[in-house]
Amino acid sequence: MRLSFLGGTEGVTGSCFKLTISNLSLLIDCGMMQEKTAKEQDLPVKEAVDYCLLTHAHLDHCGLLPLLVKRKKLKGHIISTPATKRLAEIVLRDAVKIQQDEGVNLYTDEDVDKTLEKWEVHDYGEFFLKGIKIALYDAAHILGSSSIAITYEGTTVLFSGDIGTRLTRLMDYPPKAPKEIDYLILESTYGDKLHQPVPKEEIKKIFTNILTAGGKVLIPAFAIGRTQEILLLLKEFKLPYPVYLDSPMAQRVTSLSATHFPYLHKRLQKLGLKEDIFAMENLRCVNTNNQSKELAESKEPCIIIAASGMLTGGRVLNHLPHILNDEKSAIVFVGYQAENTKGRAILEGKLPHKCTIKPLSGFSAHADQKELLAYVDRFSTWPYKIFLVHGEDSARKTLWRELRKRKLKAILPKQGETYTLVGGTKEEENLVKCDFTLHFIPFYDYQIAPVTGAVVEEAGNLILRNEEWLKEVIEAKKKELENVTQMTYATPEEGLETIPTVSLEEFKAHLKDFREKGYLSKAKLRDFKEKLEMGKQAAISWIKENEAKGRFRGMENTPEEIQKQIAQILMAGVKLPKEEVLLVINTFL
Repeated sequence: MRLSFLGGTEGVTGSCFKLTISNLSLLIDCGMMQEKTAKEQDLPVKEAVDYCLLTHAHLDHCGLLPLLVKRKKLKGHIISTPATKRLAEIVLRDAVKIQQDEGVNLYTDEDVDKTLEKWEVHDYGEFFLKGIKIALYDAAHILGSSSIAITYEGTTVLFSGDIGTRLTRLMDYPPKAPKEIDYLILESTYGDKLHQPVPKEEIKKIFTNILTAGGKVLIPAFAIGRTQEILLLLKEFKLPYPVYLDSPMAQRVTSLSATHFPYLHKRLQKLGLKEDIFAMENLRCVNTNNQSKELAESKEPCIIIAASGMLTGGRVLNHLPHILNDEKSAIVFVGYQAENTKGRAILEGKLPHKCTIKPLSGFSAHADQKELLAYVDRFSTWPYKIFLVHGEDSARKTLWRELRKRKLKAILPKQGETYTLVGGTKEEENLVKCDFTLHFIPFYDYQIAPVTGAVVEEAGNLILRNEEWLKEVIEAKKKELENVTQMTYATPEEGLETIPTVSLEEFKAHLKDFREKGYLSKAKLRDFKEKLEMGKQAAISWIKENEAKGRFRGMENTPEEIQKQIAQILMAGVKLPKEEVLLVINTFL
């Protein structure tokens, strides 16, 4: 087996992994990076895959499926639970509308139709795919969410997907999983945090104080899961104020959840047989954008639940300016706010406001550190390797340290890396292979072979290399650096060893053009910034090396001419005042 990390490793969005078994390739999730605009999205899959297994219907896990189908990168079916398919249709059609609002068409409703035609549903339990055993387990995250176990020749790999928390009112906790596995790909969203649930009476008091003072309570909420959790709580509170659900998508998801109650908490399963789980006398649905704007301008004390949950778009933006400037009102955050989102900026105090800001962690749909460790503890034997994904650096590294304390082999994979998962016993996989002859000598009761070298990890295998190998690597690196520093730089027009001159405004205009056209990625711009901070010579060497190796490729088929232009402008930027150039670059990051 070969496990490739195509997305969702060093952040909490864009989940996408590929497991290759013999000649069969399985994609697990194919999600959008939600901190990026539609224009910045791209498909992480370069070669066609046989099947795609979907853990759940959040956009950061399913958002690029229509693009996968549109570009003919999927040979077989998409596989998920029935509820996940129904939710995914709502999510993907909403994504089409958002793209249209941005003037971008990654895919259309017709592409979504074709995607749904390729869908195959399986409920929780086992089934076989080309002789490989697949099992779906309730992940207790959102409606229909699953952890996916894949077993081949006695080796089981479990993709946790996003797993739920004990604080949920909506889902049936704890998440389910097989008793024994060999490899675990584990989410780590809250790997560095413990949820501190706020007592219900305290939450009710927060709401009551704002409303009785004549203010509004704005709750930016994810349409799936979080909105329904909030509605259940407000139903218990029975506050004498109107509750507005200002999200057509959330309305559709709420209706779907009410009819798919067998996927919910056992208490709600019983309730669903008798009544609409989410029905309230004071609940109002806002149907049009004009109605939303009228509500935003009204002075009526009320509770408004609106998407998106991270303030990255949607009708919540109709209300945000009014609430931010109202001392009587409050924004209550009930979900994770990713880096580079407006929600995170407000929480960190980077956006001015007069209103009250209240984050409530008790509404998370993700397990915290304690629950993630408990998830690992429930296996009859600990997994041989645990790959931590779906988390920012601090969260992943903190959870990694906790797992290491337990003597578990935890790994922090990087995007683009591939690991070989060896079948057979775990002892066999732990062997270090030696690529040279060892000479053993007696040492007390042992036979030892003293060596000078290094243990090198190559595609998941451990190999002992000797001193000669180390020297060759060092020499090769020296030559590479010498070649970089000795390279001449030529402008496309003149063919001379000159560095062009531009003004700061011209430099900024060129960067803007390259970014808007997708030629220069944020990652490359960030690398350039880091090198420039180290010094101008480091930045010049980096530019020359990247141009020589054709690495200025912000998207597929970037013309060679454009790559040269990018190198030329960056080189010109090195001649400008360093601090001013760094400030310009920051505007694009």
